[in-house]
Amino acid sequence: MASFLMLNKVGVFVFLCLFSLLTNWISAAASTISIQQSGPSIQSLTELTAGNTSRALALLTVDSTSSSNFTISMTSANAGFFVRKVSGSYVTPVLTGDSISYTLSVVGNGTGTLGCTEPNNLLNNDLSSQLNFLFTTPTADTVGKEYLLQFTLPSKTSLFEGTFADDITVTISDV
Repeated sequence: MASFLMLNKVGVFVFLCLFSLLTNWISAAASTISIQQSGPSIQSLTELTAGNTSRALALLTVDSTSSSNFTISMTSANAGFFVRKVSGSYVTPVLTGDSISYTLSVVGNGTGTLGCTEPNNLLNNDLSSQLNFLFTTPTADTVGKEYLLQFTLPSKTSLFEGTFADDITVTISDV
């Protein structure tokens, strides 16, 4: 469950080199969510610091045969920050150049059938605390409904060279 950003020696390129949430099914009662890793992408630091970059991290596929509402929840190990790692561990203390905040969006891609009402708070959420997306009023099964989990970085003028990471946990539960 890690997402990494890597700066080269001169700090010109940022590289999303790995994002792996959970490759197995997470299930609770009659609702399941599968998570697939998205491919890596390379961005220039200038583009990222402009605050206009939104990149897909994972594809979420939701199925629910429950007649109850369900919630998709997300938590961050670093309270919504990518934090620099050295020798596989997060740096401490975390200085200004050691971290960058991000926001997460859950964006439907048109695939699958949603058999309930989608929440209206799916875009530009910070992970400073647990996110809960409540899907309500089921009238039919939700089958293969796909969402892209995307992150957006704010404008930040300087980061230390290195690998930046966060662990994001995604769960689904019937309510």
